[in-house]
Amino acid sequence: LLFICCVVLQFIQPNFENPPVTGDLNVPKEVKATIKRSYFACHSNETELHLFDRVSPISWKVAQYIKDGRNGLNFSEWGKFTTVQQTDKLWRAVNFALAGAMPFRNIH
Repeated sequence: LLFICCVVLQFIQPNFENPPVTGDLNVPKEVKATIKRSYFACHSNETELHLFDRVSPISWKVAQYIKDGRNGLNFSEWGKFTTVQQTDKLWRAVNFALAGAMPFRNIH
């Protein structure tokens, strides 16, 4: 019965979409590579999921992390922010990283 429930859950998947990228970071390539490696999984429209990210019920939590991450900071929409907003968001991201709060190590 448990096995059947697990199989049935695989057919109930959240929507994993990557909307178009509308802006890009204008930073040195080393900085961009670090940001991409550390943040793009949840904070961009360029999310690349692993196979195990698509296994229910884990996929539901991953989808929520991505949704929350994009709502808080989406590097794929960087051009929509003013220079002041970009600076603020970048410093907040740096502070989260320095505090060990980001990136989440327990997702992958």
